[in-house]
Amino acid sequence: MKKENLIKTLLLILSVCLTSFQFSCKKETKNEDSPQINITGTVSIEGREYKTVTIDNLEWTSENYDGKNGVYYNQIVNHSYGKMLTLFETKSIILPQGWRIPTVKDYVDLINKYGGFENYSSTGIIDGKILDKKINTETVKNLLSTNDGSFRGTNKSGFNALPAGLFQPGKNQSFEFEFKGTHTALWTSDIYLVSNVYRPMLLGLGSDGNFAGGSFSESAQPIMKITDDTRGKGSIRFVRNK
Repeated sequence: MKKENLIKTLLLILSVCLTSFQFSCKKETKNEDSPQINITGTVSIEGREYKTVTIDNLEWTSENYDGKNGVYYNQIVNHSYGKMLTLFETKSIILPQGWRIPTVKDYVDLINKYGGFENYSSTGIIDGKILDKKINTETVKNLLSTNDGSFRGTNKSGFNALPAGLFQPGKNQSFEFEFKGTHTALWTSDIYLVSNVYRPMLLGLGSDGNFAGGSFSESAQPIMKITDDTRGKGSIRFVRNK
């Protein structure tokens, strides 16, 4: 009996050691570079609650702004898509302490966490270091919402980009609502001055069936002076450092 008890004890010790070794291996092989996502709840902006998602050290609103400023696409109320604003209309939005309009860099960092860019050439791009790149298809899908018709994505990021469309120069340079259901245009806080024309920067994402693409753009929303409030409109998200 003593010998049998000794064998059982040794087997138990071996089992505990193996379990501990397996746990240690899993811990050591964890991918520290993968984005850490945590759905954190909501933030109140001008009396309305917005869902948020934390990705590494940034917390983003994961819904489009739908407050008192801006307009709905074709003047038809759609709370899911929210409102479109000029970049400068966003300046009057009262944000909680620490919240702000995302910069190009904020979006570049987000994109790089979920697949990054691929190079391409475009005459409409200003900054060759950042803005001469097309976003990878897989990256776009990781940022897109999962449940909106042809605007198909995996939303792996939790960012939940929505296809609210945009308001931009159309035929004969008149401004038109376009691309509802297939494209989203999100403001950044960055503005470039080129040939005496101010160029606010947008992040554009789009999906139509199996196609998904995206890039930064300055050509859709040119304004003649920095206080101009009459030109193109896009959707807006907000962000804060954690």
